[in-house]
Amino acid sequence: MTALLRRFHALPRAARWLTVFVACMIAYFAIIEPILDRTNAFVTAADNAEASLARERSLAADWSNPARPLAVARTTFGTPALPGPVTSRTAALFARVNTILDAHNIRAEIAQKQVSLAAEQAAILAQPGERIDRLILDVTFEADPATVATVLAELERSDEVTAVSRVAIRRADSRSGRSESGSNTVRAELAAEAWVRSLPSTSTGGNR
Repeated sequence: MTALLRRFHALPRAARWLTVFVACMIAYFAIIEPILDRTNAFVTAADNAEASLARERSLAADWSNPARPLAVARTTFGTPALPGPVTSRTAALFARVNTILDAHNIRAEIAQKQVSLAAEQAAILAQPGERIDRLILDVTFEADPATVATVLAELERSDEVTAVSRVAIRRADSRSGRSESGSNTVRAELAAEAWVRSLPSTSTGGNR
């Protein structure tokens, strides 16, 4: 180290300044800049987390007072889950719908589709650069009116179901409104949906 210092001091003044400058640049790019980049990444992650918590507090604020209409709706219809990954939300939605149908011995046709959520609604829930989509299961089945009403109520109370966005009920037999067994039967078409994050639209269909 002493020999290096002697050689450094023996250099001309311009060379000494150049050596110091080069050493500072090496230190900056090798040590300081990576630390700054990592610090900026932590700050960005913290800001995103803070923004997410602020959105959740804003969404939850209206639930805090049991006298408010949203609190009454929560008691009646349940608290839908916030948007999540398409794979887990699809599996959860199918599982909930099938569980309700199985509980009432219903065989149904289920068609799946995915459409973008309206921009003004998505802006409340989306992170920067994300898109929120509506994952919709169109469920068609026949049952008596009381069973249809029960299935609809159970779907609306389910956390996995963000909304039941469409309900259409008509007679299963347009001539008599009765099945072969003689009991009243209607044909119900329900659209149960969950909201998912940043995924391309897809459309599939099938029978359950």
